[in-house]
Amino acid sequence: MASGSYLHLLKKKGFLPFLFTQFLGAINDNFFEWIIRFMILDGLAVGCTNAAAGLGVVGIIFVLPGLLVSGVAGHWADAHNKRRVLVLTKSAEVFIMLLAAWAVNSRSYDWMLAALFLLSTQFNIFSPSKYGILPEMVEEKDLSRANGLLESSTFIAIILGSVLSGWLFDLAQGRLWVLNAGMVGLAALGFFTALGIGKVPDPSGPKPWRLSACWTEIIDGFRDISKDRRLYLSVAGVGFFWFLGALLQLSVALLGKRDMGLNDTHIGFLQMYLAVGIGVGSILAGRLSGDKVELGLVPLGALGMLVFIFILALSPGNPPLFSLSLLILAIFAGLFAVPLNALLQQRAEAHLRGRLMAVNNFSSAVAVLLAAGSFIGLSELMPPRDILLVVCLMIVAGMACLMALMPEFLLRFGLWILTYGAHGIRIRGHENVPFRGAVLLVSGQSARKAAPLVQASLQRSIRFILQRPVEGALALGWILRFSEAIRQPPRSSDPETLAEVGRALRNGHVVCLFSGDDADPESFENSLRAVAQGLDAPIVRVRVDDSKGAAQVEFSPEAPSPA
Repeated sequence: MASGSYLHLLKKKGFLPFLFTQFLGAINDNFFEWIIRFMILDGLAVGCTNAAAGLGVVGIIFVLPGLLVSGVAGHWADAHNKRRVLVLTKSAEVFIMLLAAWAVNSRSYDWMLAALFLLSTQFNIFSPSKYGILPEMVEEKDLSRANGLLESSTFIAIILGSVLSGWLFDLAQGRLWVLNAGMVGLAALGFFTALGIGKVPDPSGPKPWRLSACWTEIIDGFRDISKDRRLYLSVAGVGFFWFLGALLQLSVALLGKRDMGLNDTHIGFLQMYLAVGIGVGSILAGRLSGDKVELGLVPLGALGMLVFIFILALSPGNPPLFSLSLLILAIFAGLFAVPLNALLQQRAEAHLRGRLMAVNNFSSAVAVLLAAGSFIGLSELMPPRDILLVVCLMIVAGMACLMALMPEFLLRFGLWILTYGAHGIRIRGHENVPFRGAVLLVSGQSARKAAPLVQASLQRSIRFILQRPVEGALALGWILRFSEAIRQPPRSSDPETLAEVGRALRNGHVVCLFSGDDADPESFENSLRAVAQGLDAPIVRVRVDDSKGAAQVEFSPEAPSPA
């Protein structure tokens, strides 16, 4: 089913040109950045005297525009048609790459940094519209798959950019015109593919330009996400991903050159393993998420990264193990990142989506900047393999904070292991449960077995109506720790319980009753139906069957009772 869904998404008009556009841009960004790095490592960058510091400065220059223009980029993404922003920024890339070609040909370190700064500025203006256009191009249920394709194509582009740069740099032997022709040609091709991006609606209303938007958009964006714990922790999680990725990428490059004695081509292949892994992990995350955003993959991804970075630190003398560890840790990195990006797009209000993407880019730029600065400092104090051990400690500390502040991630991880990991689950009719707004779920079964499977089937948190005696089940008790269960006394149609259900539905929650636990199920069900119908909340019947192999959860709408 998942592969068919991916194919359907790729056939959607305008989506494939969108993927190719950002794919070609990502190739060019990484190709040029790695050409600069190879020129530094080989002592060809005129004006750079310290290789380690030079590599760190390249990282700083690349992320600095993210701090300076993210607010403007977010404003433009919300104020203008996002397709138009993408096309205009791709046209600017052509002229920037002409400057980059001249800088490479002159071997001027300063001019290469200037061209890199402009290329990063173009990328940061492109990015909020790139992420913000996805919910306008695809249905909400396809967001995880669309993000999986977006991230995987980006990292496939990183593969090509890093590998081609190392291979062509070694092959060129001073014939820099080959590299320059490739960079300019890719930029021109990316502009033409951008013209095929599918049309999306114009913004609903005018948004006047203010010179102060550079900072006010970011400040307002942080104020907006501070009201939603899921949003600001997701932004923090994405920033953490980029911090670790940047620090790991620089450490692997230095370790490969100094400790393993690799040439530029082989260092490019190490970067390829990282990119291939993240691409595979991104596609896998979209498949495992199905038609929802599966937050349980975030702790799984963090745990895998921790284990394989530790193995990486112990295996620089064993190139096959080192390469395999890079590949597997990158797969887990893809599992970590995709649900966070999809959640940001899903929860952002349409008219503020560009602003939120700009805040996300700004935070990621700060994270990469901190990573570059940390790399410069740490490389003076310790060898690259010890930096990898420091990264392990950072993952432990970061995930401990995330789990403490947002235990829902841990709950989703446990449910994912319990259901998908243990014996699998098949979900039918999930489209009958809306992504937003009040819903009443009704099941004639017992909560003890069915509640964990029902919660695992839906992305939304569920408030279960439960009697105290059913809390003995371990999985159900764990769910109750992280959700606000509605207590139902043995007496059916209890007025306090019905009032609490009414408040929950008015606040837009999903409420679920398992009437198999009730002494008088029909009476209480009818009372709940009356409450839900009085609030125009849809009623969905839930049926769980775990009698053979993989469990099956089916959601079917209930026709409203005649007046």
